Amino acid sequence: MLSRGVSLCDSFSLTDIQNEVLKSKQTKFIRDGLYYKDLNMDIFVFKYGVIVLWGEDDSIEKFNYELFEEYSTKWTPPESRNKDDFSYAFGNDSFAVTKDHIYLDKNTFEIKQALSYVIGQSLKLSQLEGLILNTIDSTSEIPQGLAKRGRISKSKRMINKLRGELYLLHSSINLKFDLLDRPEFFWENPEYEHYYDRLEDYLEIEPRVSVLNKKLEVIGELLSMLSEELNHRHSSRLEWIIIWLITIELFIFIAHDTLKLF
Repeated sequence: MLSRGVSLCDSFSLTDIQNEVLKSKQTKFIRDGLYYKDLNMDIFVFKYGVIVLWGEDDSIEKFNYELFEEYSTKWTPPESRNKDDFSYAFGNDSFAVTKDHIYLDKNTFEIKQALSYVIGQSLKLSQLEGLILNTIDSTSEIPQGLAKRGRISKSKRMINKLRGELYLLHSSINLKFDLLDRPEFFWENPEYEHYYDRLEDYLEIEPRVSVLNKKLEVIGELLSMLSEELNHRHSSRLEWIIIWLITIELFIFIAHDTLKLF
């Protein structure tokens, strides 16, 4: 048996998916998502653009993700999607996760829902990790250029643009995707919380979020320093312009008075 999570887009319109794509199927709204069964698969569609499938390997391999493209924002092409696969089996004495295999003590919808939340969070985190790596690559030349040439090659506008992108990434980690928050499902169903905790520890959600925030802080400090340096350079340029204008005005005044003597 296979469980597969795939990050497909930034967000889904769940109501449209229920009304247009799944209108002939039995669906159920859950916290932050939609659940339905198809071809003996348990399928969880989360509003933040992740689908988690549970079922036979062949059925999952044939699943058509493109059905949901019309009801998504920022659809991700197949070659750029983040994906997590776990094999699983049920009927074990206790729940455990090891070497990407999930040992289920029970085969219930609620347990799969609890585990799907973690898989979804991990996939969105992987997406953000990729974006931050791109940001690091795009900013790495700045300190290198500063060390080699003693000056900043990027303009103030470009630095401000990078700072804005950095803020969006930071807010995505800590606000938009609730990567640090426990899903509200567990407020009403605390008996399933230990399933979530075990898989969250296995996927190292909290340490990964902490590392990402540290990286963002370092890049933010760099961009803040560069922005201050550019502001200082701009102020110095204005001061020199004023000095030259005063000098020219003084020269014209002296020349005018000198010409009067003749």
